[in-house]
Amino acid sequence: MFGIGGSELIILSIALVIIIGPKQLPTVMQTLGKFVREIMNARSDFMKSIDEDESLRSVKKSYEDVKNAVDSKVKDLKSQIESEVKKVADKEDSSS
Repeated sequence: MFGIGGSELIILSIALVIIIGPKQLPTVMQTLGKFVREIMNARSDFMKSIDEDESLRSVKKSYEDVKNAVDSKVKDLKSQIESEVKKVADKEDSSS
């Protein structure tokens, strides 16, 4: 997990027993476990937020694409309607 081999773990354990002492070792290990757990939870939350941000970016891009397509169609329809209205107006003017 952290790139620590078996022999390194044994040496680290012996050093902890010598430095901390056998009576306080369980308390220190429990505190260290809580710290590592909180770090892992924070990492997990961070990764979830990145995934959510990516999802939001994807949704936003899709929304922009749809909006642009609808705007384009509305422009085309508006242009066609104006053209037809002008034709009708020209026919009325010529028939009067």
